[in-house]
Order: sequence, then structure tokens, then C-alpha cells
Amino acid sequence: MHPPQHPLSSRPTALAAALEQDQEQEHEHEQEEEEEEEEEEEEEEEEEARQSAVLVSARETCSR
Repeated sequence: MHPPQHPLSSRPTALAAALEQDQEQEHEHEQEEEEEEEEEEEEEEEEEARQSAVLVSARETCSR
């Protein structure tokens, strides 16, 4: 008696499921990276706004 063999059809589905899981994890990772980049850009913009505000107030002080 041979041990019961797994039908070949179950292998591709298992493989497909594993691939799908990998892709989902990768997609989540990409989303996290995009969110981090957006946060960094916002911080840079805020910093630039602060610097330009300081420059404006410095110019006003100098022109007085």
C-alpha cells in the first residue's frame, strides 16, 4: 500500500496562496514606506515654512 499522495491540484493552490501572501505583505510594506515619505515631506515643508517666516520677520526687523 502506498501512502495517500497529495493531489497535484493542491500544490498550485498552496503555491498561489503563498505568492498572494507575499504580495500582500509587500504591498503593505510599500504603503508604509509611502506614508513615511509623505510624513518626511510634510516635515520638510513645515521646516521650510518656519524658515521663510523667520526670514520675513528678520527682513521686517532689518527694514525698520
